Amino acid sequence: YQRRVRERKPLGFDDARVLQQVRYLGLSEQVRVRRAGFAYRCTYERWLHRFALCDDRTYPHYAGSPKDGAVLLLDTMGIAKSDYSLGNSKLFVKDPKVLTQAETYRLKRLEGFGEQVSLYKPPKKPVAEGNLLLQLLENLIFPELGEFEVKRVTPEGVDASIRWESYGAFYQSYMAQPPREPEVSGAEVRASLLQLLTDVAEPLRAHVVQQKKKKPWYKSMFKFWRSGKQSTA
Repeated sequence: YQRRVRERKPLGFDDARVLQQVRYLGLSEQVRVRRAGFAYRCTYERWLHRFALCDDRTYPHYAGSPKDGAVLLLDTMGIAKSDYSLGNSKLFVKDPKVLTQAETYRLKRLEGFGEQVSLYKPPKKPVAEGNLLLQLLENLIFPELGEFEVKRVTPEGVDASIRWESYGAFYQSYMAQPPREPEVSGAEVRASLLQLLTDVAEPLRAHVVQQKKKKPWYKSMFKFWRSGKQSTA
């Protein structure tokens, strides 16, 4: 992400206007953080939201403060305390390798979810209790992506896919009771969810695993984080 100080005409810089833009863009704070030796910073809420699934104590729900949750996750990932500092509302990362270490840990958890789904046998009749598919959709997919799609193609080659934009809407379709028939089967949900987890993990694998072989690898890692992407299932 690039911050630019702009003027309306070439070489027409005005000191007051430039100072206003510098303050608005937060450049002074960026310089202060860089001078202090921190390569990355983010709020505790963002860190917890991104990496909560890495520990069963924070996923799917965490009752403590975001700061406590972030510290718990850092300890779970084995990140040394010397590699970061704790502010009032933000986490400051000193070593860029911390981001790769965190994303690698998260990637393994996503792959673990994928393995669980691949081995899971959905019930023939819709059941909510103990249903792994519903748990992942409610706590991971919909909060992260905001939608879920089951792909279908008719024998004639016509796309008959179904998309839901909320877990509640999906739940009603899946758990429909007689005389209504469920709009989607457990087998269809399982196949689509497994494919989705694979698709979500692939970009992370490209940014984390492959970047370890390149120098300087951290530049691409920062570009990924600063893009604001939450492919974050």
